[in-house]
Amino acid sequence: MLPEILTGAAAAGGTAVVAAMAEDSWQQVKAHAVRLLTREPDDQDAAERVAGRLERSRTAIETAAPARREQVTAQHTAAWTLALEELLEEHPDRLDKVREFARQNETHVVLNIRAHDQAQVPVVARGVQYNTFGVPPRHDA
Repeated sequence: MLPEILTGAAAAGGTAVVAAMAEDSWQQVKAHAVRLLTREPDDQDAAERVAGRLERSRTAIETAAPARREQVTAQHTAAWTLALEELLEEHPDRLDKVREFARQNETHVVLNIRAHDQAQVPVVARGVQYNTFGVPPRHDA
């Protein structure tokens, strides 16, 4: 069993891989993921297998029926998390590289929504959500 620090980094990395599949920067992220997941830097065959697997994951998520997309995304996130756990089990010295990959490829969405008087605004999002209520500061000095 891997130490918690390694499984946490692997989970963050797996999430980053799958989240990046929907981004415009996918090719860059994919290239970085291939370098990270290829055990031997000069093994071109292994790099091509990892790249192919990444593309198959992306295609599976993109083509999933809307009702199943969340489930398919979770399955692929788990698969890439496991791949990173296996990498870290074999090469714990790559922990910093996995953390850096996850940090560089985090997906953040910021919504600034204003409602006045009795208005209600429904917001549905996945992941962590922070809500702030109150009157914004006035800037009319």
